[in-house]
Amino acid sequence: ADQQAAVFRPSREAGAAEPPLPASLSPEILQGLVRDELGFNGLLSTDATLMGGFSMVMPRAQAVPAAIAAGCDLFLFALDLPTDYQFMLDGIRDGVISPERLDAAVRRILGLKAAIGLHREAVATRPDDHEAVRERHHEWARECARDAVTLVKDLDNIVPLDPNRYRRVLVYPLDRPGRHSSASERLAARLRDRRAEVTVLPYPPEDDVQAAIAGGFAVSVTKTKEEYDLVMYVAAIPQVSFEPAIRITWSPVVGSNAPHALTEVPTVFVSFENPYHLRDVPRVRTLVNAYTDSEMTADAVADALTGAAPFRGTSPVDPFCGYEDTHW
Repeated sequence: ADQQAAVFRPSREAGAAEPPLPASLSPEILQGLVRDELGFNGLLSTDATLMGGFSMVMPRAQAVPAAIAAGCDLFLFALDLPTDYQFMLDGIRDGVISPERLDAAVRRILGLKAAIGLHREAVATRPDDHEAVRERHHEWARECARDAVTLVKDLDNIVPLDPNRYRRVLVYPLDRPGRHSSASERLAARLRDRRAEVTVLPYPPEDDVQAAIAGGFAVSVTKTKEEYDLVMYVAAIPQVSFEPAIRITWSPVVGSNAPHALTEVPTVFVSFENPYHLRDVPRVRTLVNAYTDSEMTADAVADALTGAAPFRGTSPVDPFCGYEDTHW
């Protein structure tokens, strides 16, 4: 009895006969909430049907037609197109997808195509039209970057960076093992344009400890205090769907590139990809989240850091990750 009591048993809502379904398979969400309660009458697509959330709740032969029957109009990503297509035909034949539900889905797909003009004859564009469209898209990207860059905390009020006070800058680049983003070099180039003297250290070797020991990817605290006015960590560690928990990977040599000089040299942490790095550097006192690694974002970060433009962003998530010490 004691052994049985120690086994974890998930709680269930009173009266619930089945476990909850993901949104792409849930009539309660698609029809009850989105259609009936919120009044949305546009096209609904499944989420990617290759994901575990979709594929682990029922056999795929059932899930494929069930997504349309539940209220989705469009099916996103086939695991195997001929097989999934046959599953859909079987669902229509067996009555899982009613004729009314099928007609409604087709009408919304055709309506979307008509709304964006896909039923019209394509008109070739001139080369200069392509350039105009490209520049307009670049301007949108610049505008999004300017509006997104967020100053999460600056407890010592060192931003905007005074080039006379913080002229010599030491940059530590951070990325996932085996992936070396150029974000640190891009930002360094823009800071140099604004009168800073910037040294960018190389990425440490991932698996060669001897090379890491011999490499120049970290600077001692003493030397940092003597030769630099500011330390800047530039992280470009993207969140990816197949790695749900992304954390900073420090050097294999006792974390030599970790912020050991944090309390002795002013330090700024800039993240170009992930807004949750305070989990790993909670005591960094100045932190900027930029959300994406691009040329436009590098421009926006450099402008905001140096006072050429204000920080306009507001955190869409909790960058303090629910921890007390990340606020200090």
